[in-house]
This record gives sequence, structure tokens and C-alpha cells, in this order.
Amino acid sequence: MTEAAMNQNVPHYFLYGETESQAELELIHIETIAERGSLLEWEIKPHRHDTLLQLFWIDRGSMTASIDAKVERCYGRSILLIPPSVVHGFQVSQATAGLVITIADALLQELLSEADHGDLARLISAPRILPIDQETRAGNAAVRLIRQLDEEYRWPRPARVSAISALCKLILVNLVRMMPNDAASDEIHGEATRQFERFRDLMEHHYREQWTIRQYADSLGVSEKRLTRFCRLTSDLSPLQIVHNRQLTEAKRCLVYTEKSINEIAYELGFKDPAYFSRFFSKMTGHQASQFRREYQSNQAHKGRLIDQQANT
Repeated sequence: MTEAAMNQNVPHYFLYGETESQAELELIHIETIAERGSLLEWEIKPHRHDTLLQLFWIDRGSMTASIDAKVERCYGRSILLIPPSVVHGFQVSQATAGLVITIADALLQELLSEADHGDLARLISAPRILPIDQETRAGNAAVRLIRQLDEEYRWPRPARVSAISALCKLILVNLVRMMPNDAASDEIHGEATRQFERFRDLMEHHYREQWTIRQYADSLGVSEKRLTRFCRLTSDLSPLQIVHNRQLTEAKRCLVYTEKSINEIAYELGFKDPAYFSRFFSKMTGHQASQFRREYQSNQAHKGRLIDQQANT
């Protein structure tokens, strides 16, 4: 699917429902989940932010998140992280308490420019739900820092920007420490991280063109074997698996958020034969593409009926 087509189908916002001219473009924005949820009748429809990282701290209650067409249930004492450009939407229970922290790209790039940016880059490379275990130092530290960040944001004091920047970095560091150990392993050295990030950037520009792994390796100036090693060290996946996962994610987005036919989606993703695309989708998901679309639409209709029933009781 072309970038222009995606722009037409999935709303782009700074904060949900706010265009660039409406938003106050600061380094960070913090509000309670209740403030954002009540403003939008407790349902935030699928959208994305191209230059914002969002962190949802759920202290108590629950919320249902739709993340790139995958439905996840988030409960109290957890943190949900949404990287830039990820399509997401929410249904929030009115009993949910917590904060929505939105970090602008300028601050995010500043944090990623530090010497240990590799771990932070891996943290924000994909959406994550991180349960807060009361027995772990990192989880408890993250909660304390989030509360302190909220205080700094709401009551301006001298050196406020420096304090906010430092607190954001400490929060992200503790989220890295909450990830599974292998994701932040010391074995992942700097070169592997840099090459992996270059590969991901290159893939974003060419995955619709059905590039071979050799083409990616040649463009990066490394051998296929070396590229595979970098990818496995960093993500535990082969380059081909990473490309296929990206193609699958885009296919799901097209099926869920557009009315394009299966054939149109196949061609837009670079598949010359729609039948081959159908086999690819079925092998990756265990479902036919048309079945995936029908089941998603059916689930959405069912949720709508439940909401109507709750509103009438």
C-alpha cells in the first residue's frame, strides 16, 4: 500500500483528535487516562502519530487496545508503549486510572542520541505491554519516576526542561530493564545494533518492492551471512522473517482499515500473483485474508452492540 493511500485511510494526529494547528507542540504532554477517555466517550478510534511516542501507565482498571489490528487486553499495574507510526485505538473502562505520556520526536531523538541508545532503540522498535511486578526494582522505579514526571509537568519550576528530559530517559531505561533479559543482552554489541537499524530503515523504503535479502545486504555493504547474524543478535529473527512480518503487518492494516480488494492489496505490496499473496497470508496467520477481514469486522460489530447495550442499561 502506498504511503499516500495510508495517509488517506488512517487518521494522523498529534494528540488524538488534534491537528497540528490545534496541538501545543511541546516536548511532552501528560494527561490522565480519564481526561482523555471521557473527552472521547471512552473510545479512541484507530489512528497513528508519525512523530510521537506514547506511554500508557495503567495504575488500576483495564483497557482494550487495538494495535495494528491485533487486540490486546491491558490491566492495572502495567505499562503500554506505542512507538511512532503504529496504528492503535482503545476502549477504556471508566474505572481505569493512570496517565498518558506523549513524547515528541525532538525529545525522543535527544534521548536516542546518547551512547547507550541501542537498548532504547530496541525498546521502542515495537509496541509493548510491560507488567509491573511489585517485586522488581525496575517496575517500581518506573512508577515512582512517572509520578515525579507528572509533578514536574504540572507544576513548573526552575530547570523544568532538564528535569523532564532526565526523568524521561530514566523511565525508558527502567522499561528496558523490565523487558525479557535476552532483549537487552550485553551480547548485542554496537555494530549489530547500528546495522540492524540501517536494515530496518532500508526495509521501510523497499519492502513493497519485494527486494531479496541479497539486495538488502548489498545496499548495506555486508554479506547475507553477516546481515543474518546482526538480525538474529538483535531480534532473534532472520532478515527474511523480519521482512515477511513487515509485509504481513501492512497487509493486515490494508484489510482492516481500507476497502481494497485482496488483489489490490497484493499488488500494492509487490506481489505479482495475488494467489501467491493469499498463500503467503494463510501460511503466516493460519487464516485466509478474506476470513481475517470478515472476522475483524464481525468482532467490531459485536463490540458495537455491547457498547449500545451498556449505554441503554
